[in-house]
Amino acid sequence: MSDPGCANPADASEQNSAVACDDGTDNDGDALIDFADPGCGNVSDPSEQNSAVACDDGIDNDGDLLIDWPADPECSNAIDTSEGSTAPQVPMLGPIGLLALAGALVATAGAAATRERRRAPTMRE
Repeated sequence: MSDPGCANPADASEQNSAVACDDGTDNDGDALIDFADPGCGNVSDPSEQNSAVACDDGIDNDGDLLIDWPADPECSNAIDTSEGSTAPQVPMLGPIGLLALAGALVATAGAAATRERRRAPTMRE
């Protein structure tokens, strides 16, 4: 048999259940099935995901822990090319900022120790 979708001559279906882009199922959850899915390059394609489209590549491109459409609300559809902005970066302190922070911590610790010494009762012999 030359038709990979037919299991035998009496098979009534042309679909090949072993191939994602020809199995009659929405394999990547984007409400598009088989060759109608932009992730399918052809009916022999083993995956409905499209690595060239941010909202259908199976990757969390913007770092918000939500992957692709429809899970990521910043994707308007499965062929959206952006999952939105990247997650905000935590600013890093430069060397001068680190020194200033360390000095402030030392000063705060020293002031706290001085307050504790003043509160502590003195021992008399």
